[in-house]
Amino acid sequence: MDSKELAKLGGTVTKISVFYDRKISDGNYGSVGGQFGVEADLASGADPDRAMDAVYAYVKEAATRNLKPSFDAVKPKDVPLPAARDVPQEPPGGPVAQNEPKQAPLSAPAPSAQIPPNPTAERIFDIAADDTVQLKVADTGKKMLLFRVGPFKKHGITCWPEVAQARSELDGCWQWPVAQAYLVESLGIRQVVVSMKASTNDSSKQVPDKVLVIR
Repeated sequence: MDSKELAKLGGTVTKISVFYDRKISDGNYGSVGGQFGVEADLASGADPDRAMDAVYAYVKEAATRNLKPSFDAVKPKDVPLPAARDVPQEPPGGPVAQNEPKQAPLSAPAPSAQIPPNPTAERIFDIAADDTVQLKVADTGKKMLLFRVGPFKKHGITCWPEVAQARSELDGCWQWPVAQAYLVESLGIRQVVVSMKASTNDSSKQVPDKVLVIR
């Protein structure tokens, strides 16, 4: 510091301290800070306010000069604003109405075909102690068995002779009294496999069609 600067300060500078730090947050973002500390001894009769103004001016100029390279290193680059000729301009009468091309109306999708109920759906009924089977004679005179099992005890499930004849336990069942009910469990039968079909009253419900297998 030369004698002219000392005369402006109005005293003798005994200490100049400089602190500089940079804090990084994340990515390319950060903050840079600089601090200066100045200690000065004022001569007798010197104006303190004038001396402080001179010290402030000196510190500001010195800080700007010394820290400028560090500030420039993290300062975001200025993006030039687009020139007026690059910005789209509306015509004097306002925006021009754009006529959208006409499109052919979309055809309505064809109705999806309804999926018929699975005619081969099967259900297995485990024989309970109160399940019964009895001889039934159709209106045509054909004989068949009627298994009253599971939730279908009231109306029963028909079993044609060709299925029943495959079980030795049912040998001679065609001579049973029509009104007589026999316990299925006592015949040694443990399961019956039944084909299911959609109900005529409610197609969403499945009802038994006939006995397929006797086990």
